[in-house]
Amino acid sequence: MTGWWQRTLNWVTGQDRAAKLPAREAPNHAIFLWAPSYDILTAHTSEWMREMAGRLPSPGRFSGSEVTRETVMNMLEYGAGRGSVAIFCGHGLAYALLGPPCEPDIEIYRGKKHSRVYDSQSLDFGPESLFAFCCNAGKGLGPMFASLPGRAFLGYTAEIGLDVENEDYVKIWRGIVQGVSTEIIKDGCVLPQHERLLRNLYQAALEWFREERKDPTLGDLGMLMYILRHRKLLCRYGGTANVPNA
Repeated sequence: MTGWWQRTLNWVTGQDRAAKLPAREAPNHAIFLWAPSYDILTAHTSEWMREMAGRLPSPGRFSGSEVTRETVMNMLEYGAGRGSVAIFCGHGLAYALLGPPCEPDIEIYRGKKHSRVYDSQSLDFGPESLFAFCCNAGKGLGPMFASLPGRAFLGYTAEIGLDVENEDYVKIWRGIVQGVSTEIIKDGCVLPQHERLLRNLYQAALEWFREERKDPTLGDLGMLMYILRHRKLLCRYGGTANVPNA
């Protein structure tokens, strides 16, 4: 397998990750990584963003386990007037991005307490572009976000699921999330090509399973179903054209 497919597969397997992260140079836009860490799944997703934060162009802002509505609003105030792009990794509802439980913004999701760190009431404060790697946010928050002038959103319209029990699976998810996030950061906004790249990364993951798993386990088959579901529920709003794909 050669050419762009091999390069894309290298993203998924992690071989090119260090070389592809953005160089440290001052961009014209502010960069925010919102990556709460307060359960098994978010411990992984937060670590993926923390790895990226070490090579973020300056100014960049990373918020890990301490993500709250207050820290998010402070970041958006910092980025006001200069353009900003935010990447969120964690749990989501149709109208909110979620973080660790913090009064007074408590939500019950999957039987556990969370808080709303960014929701439909926060839209006026920015950012200009948002990639939400989480369940559900593309159903309501995404279209509302992108309805404002100059906004663009990339996310998912329903529950997507994530298997982090197997180290090979973790490497695949990390490669997918870091791959598209890196390009969004470099470009400073969510563009149609980022949706295409994300679809290609999912396809590369499927190709990896076909090449490497000649005798797939039940876990592998479950992982393949997750990848297909992610790709099916992917949506993009705003920018050059609205392209929902639910």
